Amino acid sequence: MKQYLPLYFITVLIGLVAACQSESNKEPNAAQLAEEVMAIHDEVMPKMSQIFYLKDSLNKYMNHWDSLGENAEKIAQFKEAVRALDQGDKMMMNWMRNYKMPKEGDNSPETIGYLQMEKEKVEKMRDTIHSALEKTQQLLADEIKE
Repeated sequence: MKQYLPLYFITVLIGLVAACQSESNKEPNAAQLAEEVMAIHDEVMPKMSQIFYLKDSLNKYMNHWDSLGENAEKIAQFKEAVRALDQGDKMMMNWMRNYKMPKEGDNSPETIGYLQMEKEKVEKMRDTIHSALEKTQQLLADEIKE
């Protein structure tokens, strides 16, 4: 039995080291959070050209209907879609203007807190943009069907 005692201690020690490492990996670090923030931004940024294209399409329909004096209900729906697209666009522009990349290696609680807030902002921006694009595309698809 005594011959297995060192093996037992080594196994316990390895288990403790592994547990400590997995715990430390669960704590957010600034580099990881900054990467997540930028990944969300990079996912949404290419959609900005879609926003401009869709706003242009919506405006063409609205101008046409307005010149004919018809489709007031659809004009109101399209105006709401333009407002939603504008909101997403403004959220992106404001976020890009105000985001400050933290200094490399700065894992202070303030930096972690800042990056967590920024992640929430870009997630909200992403959701707003995706929702506006989806609703607008559906409006235009419905219009084409008619």
